[in-house]
Amino acid sequence: MKIVGEDAIATIPLRKPPTVKGEIRVVWVEGYDASACGGTHVGATGEVGLIKVTSLERYKGGVRVGFVCGGRALRHYQTALHTLQAASLALSVGPDDLVPAIARLEDEAKALRRDVRRLRETVLDDEAGVLWTGARVLDGVRVVVAHWAGRDFAEVRALAGRLRERNSALLLFAVTDEDAVRLLVARSDDLETLHAGAILRSALDDLGGRGGGSATLAQGGTSAQSPDAVLAALQRAAQV
Repeated sequence: MKIVGEDAIATIPLRKPPTVKGEIRVVWVEGYDASACGGTHVGATGEVGLIKVTSLERYKGGVRVGFVCGGRALRHYQTALHTLQAASLALSVGPDDLVPAIARLEDEAKALRRDVRRLRETVLDDEAGVLWTGARVLDGVRVVVAHWAGRDFAEVRALAGRLRERNSALLLFAVTDEDAVRLLVARSDDLETLHAGAILRSALDDLGGRGGGSATLAQGGTSAQSPDAVLAALQRAAQV
């Protein structure tokens, strides 16, 4: 490193011309690079201590290097080592066997997720059968009205999808959460004289909510209300 005046700047092969005036500090690696820089630099690379490269990425035709050094590099290594040791202990394998062990866990998790999906499908099929059997029939239309507290609305949609595949089915479902009620109305394709969106709006008129949809499927919502009030609104809307 050396301090040079403005008159000597032109004689130095700087990587980039300085933007300041007056004397500047030049960090010079003989035969390799010269850069005007006011930042922190060491007199010799040995002062840096341990260097740990953490990342390499392509950048503007070159390579951008990420690294830590000195005490930070040591702490980085210690953290990585502790994490590796903890993961090895948790999986009861040595560090060299950690990656294959994780791969096995991922395969097992995928298999379990497939099993869970199949079980959920079976449970929904069974529940659809129970709802269908217990529903009342009004003018040849099987009207299924149901309300749940805190249930996943995606499950309710899936349940409605199963039931509307049957003929002459009108479905009015609601789910109450802590601060809201979500409603769904659906019908079978053969009930062309019924409009799910219109039936939903009838229920929401009583509950003070908003929503809409097509002739076969409609959804809406309102503020939290008692289950009795929600069911009563669905029952009234079902009198088609």
